[in-house]
This record gives sequence, C-alpha cells and structure tokens, in this order.
Amino acid sequence: MPLVLCYTDISCSPPDWWLHPNSVIVLYVTTEVSMLQALEDEMKARRNKSEQLCAVGFQLIFDKHPSSPEIQSRIDSLQEQWNTLQELTALHRKQLEDAAEAYQVCV
Repeated sequence: MPLVLCYTDISCSPPDWWLHPNSVIVLYVTTEVSMLQALEDEMKARRNKSEQLCAVGFQLIFDKHPSSPEIQSRIDSLQEQWNTLQELTALHRKQLEDAAEAYQVCV
C-alpha cells in the first residue's frame, strides 16, 4: 500500500510552508517514502526471477546433479537474503509511518 503524504498544519499558507519547522522533516519523509516505494517496486519486479532460479535449482537437486550441495546452499542463501530484504523494507516502512504520525504528516 503506497503512502500518500500531505501537510496538515493549515496555519501555514502555501508560500510560507517551507518556513515551518516541520517542513524539512515532511520533505525528508516524503523523499524516503518515494525511495522506499521504488525499492519495493523493484523487489516485486525481481521476485519472479528469484523464484524461477530457485525452481531450476530444486529441479537440478531432484535430478541428482553432482553439485547438488552447492546448489542447495545457494538457494538457501538467496531465500535468506530475500527474507532479510523484505523484513528490512517492512521495518523501514513502519518507521516512516511512525515518523509521519509523529510530525503530523498524514499517511
């Protein structure tokens, strides 16, 4: 679910929003959300290729390939790295949501 940020302090008129103390934080959170969304989109695009590689590796192991232990090790490593990446992006998204809430940026 993409985050949509808007500034909620209506006491600032549009030309003066950048003078508000929270404006730098709002800009930072907005930028971070954009970068995180780009990373999540790239992960989504590359996930199928990763799954295809694992499927080919499992087929080689099933067919008793001479390098089966090495193939299994690489599959395990790839899956572990994907899981770590997903956990880190979820944590970063949660931190951004918390920051948005703390600085009155609507998500």
